[in-house]
Amino acid sequence: MQTSSRRGIRCLSANFLSMQNYSVIIKVNKNLDKQVCRNFIGAKIDDFDFGKERIIDLHSELKKARTEKNKKRKNKFINDYLDNYYKNRR
Repeated sequence: MQTSSRRGIRCLSANFLSMQNYSVIIKVNKNLDKQVCRNFIGAKIDDFDFGKERIIDLHSELKKARTEKNKKRKNKFINDYLDNYYKNRR
C-alpha cells in the first residue's frame, strides 16, 4: 500500500476489494454548535448576511435570538433551542 499527501489529505492507494470492515463514527458536538451559533448569528460580511443565509434560513426559530440585545437571554435561547433540537433528533 502506498500513501501520498495532497492538500493535507492523506490518500491511500490500495486494492479496494481487499479492505476489511471499516466503519466511520460521526459524533455531534452540541457545545461547538452553540458556540458557532452565538458567534455567527449576527455576522455580516459586506452584502452577505451569514447569520440569515446559514443559520436563520435553516432554523427560523432562531430569529428571536438574533434580535435579542441581552446577551444572557440570547445565550439561553440559543442553548435551549439547540438542546431541544438535538433531543428531538436522536
